Amino acid sequence: MNFLKKIILTIVTLSVVASLSLTLTGCPPAPPAEEVEEVEEVEEVEEVEEVVGPKPGGNLIIAQWSSPDGPWDPTLYTDAYTAMSLDLIMEGLATYNENLELIPWLAESWEISEDQKEIILYIREGIKWHDGEDFTAEDVSFTFHVMGNPEYLGVRYGEVVEPLLGAPAYKEGTADKIEGIEVIDPLTIKFTFEEVYAPAIESCGFPVIPKHIFEGNTGAAQRDFTTSADFVPIGTGPYKWVAYETDQYVELARNEDWWGYEYGMGASGEGTGEGPFVDTIFCKIMDQDTGLAAFLAEEVDAVSVPIAEYDMIAEVEFAQMYEVAGGGFQHFALNQYKAPFNDVKFRQAVCYAINRQSIIDNILDGHGVVVASPIWSESWAHNPEVEPFPYDPEKAKELLDEAGYLDTDEDGIREYDGEPMIFDLFYPTGNMVRMASMPLIWNNLAAVGIEIRGELQDWPTLTERAWPEDRKIEPDDFDTYLMGWSLSIDPDAAVIWSSKYEHPDGYNGYGYANETADAMWEEGVKYVDPEKRKEVYFELEKILAEELPTIFLYNDNEIVAVNDRVKGVTIVSGLWDYAAKVFFDIYSMFG
Repeated sequence: MNFLKKIILTIVTLSVVASLSLTLTGCPPAPPAEEVEEVEEVEEVEEVEEVVGPKPGGNLIIAQWSSPDGPWDPTLYTDAYTAMSLDLIMEGLATYNENLELIPWLAESWEISEDQKEIILYIREGIKWHDGEDFTAEDVSFTFHVMGNPEYLGVRYGEVVEPLLGAPAYKEGTADKIEGIEVIDPLTIKFTFEEVYAPAIESCGFPVIPKHIFEGNTGAAQRDFTTSADFVPIGTGPYKWVAYETDQYVELARNEDWWGYEYGMGASGEGTGEGPFVDTIFCKIMDQDTGLAAFLAEEVDAVSVPIAEYDMIAEVEFAQMYEVAGGGFQHFALNQYKAPFNDVKFRQAVCYAINRQSIIDNILDGHGVVVASPIWSESWAHNPEVEPFPYDPEKAKELLDEAGYLDTDEDGIREYDGEPMIFDLFYPTGNMVRMASMPLIWNNLAAVGIEIRGELQDWPTLTERAWPEDRKIEPDDFDTYLMGWSLSIDPDAAVIWSSKYEHPDGYNGYGYANETADAMWEEGVKYVDPEKRKEVYFELEKILAEELPTIFLYNDNEIVAVNDRVKGVTIVSGLWDYAAKVFFDIYSMFG
């Protein structure tokens, strides 16, 4: 599983906006030649096209809809808005390129053993942390031990560390180190996995944190350390931390000493780029109305475009419009730690009752698709035979009747355990499509005897309800909510859907549990051969589409408007956190 692509919670993937780039400085035109009245002989001079090269300078201003939830720590954060900035600061040994292929990054190469359980990674020379300290294999080892610490308070252990040899013993406190991590020398590290693990390179590429900064501040103390007012995230990346003005903006400055300049790091790895050149990046926090107005006033350079405003923005002379298939999905989460949400017939009835195609047609104006499962429809692991439940309110009523959820007092609302089916629906601020879909869902469910009470909440409040810090979900934390997931390139999503990774040990905050599905998630990562993995995921997708661990709604296209000062924009579907890698090549193209 790709930790950077999957675990982030977001509806409109604004990190696609972060994958745009802008060079605001340019070369002025040459002055006009002096006027000559009469020339007897004119020597023919071949026209030479002026070559415009990149120059350092300028600002890139990006609109984002919600405040970052933090912490500024890749081992702990959970939201896309934090990732937008942090991904330009922190780096890992490996990453994906624009063709969705894994390439070396902080590592220059790697070797995989014949049995495919061992990986040796060779780190590039000359890499420095932002504070000038050397980056070494000890930092990499330290990062993985932080996530394996028995007192670690984040959710990365299961997907990143647990597959390593000896990780469970270290997690349980019966070993003083992770056996499967060996620092061979300052620039060489070896990872050994308990079994063949298909996403192993992705795991080895997790963003690294500096040992000299975090040492003594891990485990139970780590969250307080990284959320303290004076904490500054230190990375190896092309941009350095400057400031975060709460609910206003995040400011980053170009790292002029970035190691990648020497290696010519670009979107396709070494030797493919020259930048970045933009001096300052601002992620400005604003709601969609304000963000669009700022774009029209040319106060921000890139903005995600809601469908309702698509035609208006597309007609603006300086607006470049980009649209790609979304790399995630929206869903209607149900708290299965209590009835009736833990009843699969109830979940199926809810799915039949919601006219998801109407959301696509009437709210998204056709810019999206209904989804049946958490397996991305563009993935090699998607089973084409799995189709979404159709809109069928009569079938919904039939299932509710079969389950015994009847309207005994004929007031239009069904009952369960003697209580009326009236539930709270929380949905976050900032996303117009989600907000517009709530009344449609309300009407659809009311038509089959289920009443919901919508409550708009800010992002931090809702995420605290959905994933309360350092404890399990309780039945009273929520009834239902609307949210979204970004999907990984690799189909492994056990950390979200397997009961083994019940929150706070992972992202399964729904209470969904199925032993067969749990076993299949584990089976799916034991093969390197995609065809063998495909067999597992095809069957697994059938289970998830039938049992509905959440109500899968739709995958909306990602639409971004960019000021035409931005040149050579590249947006890659399914690779939303591509930010820094695309910045490099684009910045080197224009001045």
